Formats: sequence, structure tokens, C-alpha cells
Amino acid sequence: MSASATRVAYRHLIRKARSPLDDALQTLGDLGVLSQELTDVEDAFAQHFKMGSKIDPKVNSQFEALQKARKGLKAAEGALAQIKMIADTYPDDKTAQRALKDADVMMRRFQRHADAAHKMISKLSKKQLPGGLAKLSKSVAAAIKRRLIDTKKLQVIPWQNTKTFYMSGGYRSRSVEGVEYQVVFRIEDPDLMTHSKKAEIILAESTVLDSGPYIASDYQHTPVDQKTATAKFLAQLDGWPGVKGMSETIEGRARIAKQVASALNSALRRIRAYDWREAEISRDNKNISGEYRSDLPKEGERAVGEYEYDRMVDAEIKGWMKVLNAALKPYRNSIADVQVHDGEKSWIYTEITLK
Repeated sequence: MSASATRVAYRHLIRKARSPLDDALQTLGDLGVLSQELTDVEDAFAQHFKMGSKIDPKVNSQFEALQKARKGLKAAEGALAQIKMIADTYPDDKTAQRALKDADVMMRRFQRHADAAHKMISKLSKKQLPGGLAKLSKSVAAAIKRRLIDTKKLQVIPWQNTKTFYMSGGYRSRSVEGVEYQVVFRIEDPDLMTHSKKAEIILAESTVLDSGPYIASDYQHTPVDQKTATAKFLAQLDGWPGVKGMSETIEGRARIAKQVASALNSALRRIRAYDWREAEISRDNKNISGEYRSDLPKEGERAVGEYEYDRMVDAEIKGWMKVLNAALKPYRNSIADVQVHDGEKSWIYTEITLK
């Protein structure tokens, strides 16, 4: 193909790319207008607090700002991805390259808007917390911090939601909408033993219920005290080295954890299973697990029927427990729990938890 023909073909491809690029540019333009509206809301909020003015406790405009900022952020991320694809395909297209920079700036701007709206709502919620919730939250925060090596790890976030509550009262049962004030306690750390790498509890109090503060996940809205709330949060920190004394506890468990793992391996060898896997010890030295492949039908209950398969599983686990209990007998005082269950393809799993 000649150089002239190549240039014509290239310009044709660029024109074809213009349609999605134009769409992305239009999105950036719309986001620019929305960004200015959000800036006006943020500036007005800051001015109110600077002058000491009273704010409407419903904070409808601030919640709307947060929703729009999050939608704007998602749109900006979409525009950035679209423009990046075009810019990568046509690296010499200066319009696409400029748009790529503009989209990145817009995405960062909306992240700042979302952060600003979040702070506005949190600040307003803190000023409006019911007395009981404010007092309980302060006490829980202090109790948690006393157990932490780095108290800055704990996030305490006042918040509020509009929520519908079911009011039970015989013939007068009804649904009532009201504000639920909340205080979120959260720690995020890659070394946490939880699946989400996050520990969290939310204390709440409603403007329409006559009960005191409760844990937000409790649909019965049972009043909670400082001791119970603190214990529920700290339980999620088990095995995390950020808790005072936890490193020493983990180190102290190391010897017994190795002994229990060795005993589990001995039991697994003793039953002469078709296949088995070496016992594993968790990072906090608290959990030891192992498994073996039994003679149960690989197809499970499909092979012999539900009733017969359940009988076979019970017999298998009973026989395994007899061998396992004998192996673990010397360490019973150090063991909190032993769980055994069957899995797919005739595998039997054992999980041992130390005290």
C-alpha cells in the first residue's frame, strides 16, 4: 500500500474512532458542570460552619451531593477507560491524548467531591448524635483504643440513614420512617484474620424507636452496653498483632500448635487413608486444619441415596473421631474446639481451634 493510501486509511480509522471519543468528551463536559454544582454545595457548607450558622438536620443536600459525586466518579472512570482504549489504539491522535489527561483529572476531582461530601455528612451527624449514642460511642472508642498498639488505626465515623422501622403494637402495628443515627467503628489492615481484612461494628439509635442504642445489624434493636459492643469488635481482632499482647500470645501458642499439628498428622497416617494432606497452622497459631480422602462414594448421596449416605458419613466421622481423640488427648487442656465435616469427593475435613 502506498504512503498516500495509508494516510487515507488511517484518517478513515480516526474518523470511526471519533464517535466513541466524542461521547466520552461529552461525558467529561457534563461532569464539569456537575463538578461546579458540587463545589457550590461544598463552599456553602464550609461558609455555614465558618459563620456558625445552623444547618438543617435532614442534610438532604449533602446526601444528594454524595450520591451525585459517587455517580460522577463512576462516569469519570468509565470515560477514562473508553478514552484510554482509543488513545492506545491511535497513539498519534492528539485529541485522544489530551482527552486522556482531562479524564484523569476529572476522575480525581470527583474522588475529592465524594470525600468532601462524606466528611460533610459525618461532621453533621456528629453534631446531631442522640445523647445516649454519643456517650456509648465515646466509651466504646476509649475501650477499644486501650487495647490497640496504634490508636490511629481505629476509624470512628458518625453517620445517619433514613430508614423505615416496623412498629409493633397489636392492631396499631405500622411502618414508620425515621432517621437512624450511627457511629461506625472500623479497622482495615492486611494482617487482620477476617476474610475482608476489616473489623467493623456499627452502633445506632433511631428517632422513632423508644429503645436505647443498639447494634445496627440487630433487627430486634436490642439495647447494647459498652462491654458487649467492645467485646463484639475485639473478637474480630483475634490474631491481629496490632492488639497489645497479641504478638506474645501468638508466639506463646507456637509450641502447642506444632505439637497438635504433629498429633493430627499422626492420626491421619494411622487411618491409612487413600490420600491425605499435611496439617496446616494459621498465622496466629490458633487454628490447625487437616483432611483426608475417605472410602465414601465420590458421587455422594447420588450413589446410594440421601439416608444411606448420611449413615455412612456418620460412621466414617465416628471412626475418625476415635482415632483423632486418642491422638489429641495430651493436648485437651489447650484445645477450645474440634470440628469435623465431610466435603466433596469423599474428603473429610478437620479443624482444631486452640484456646
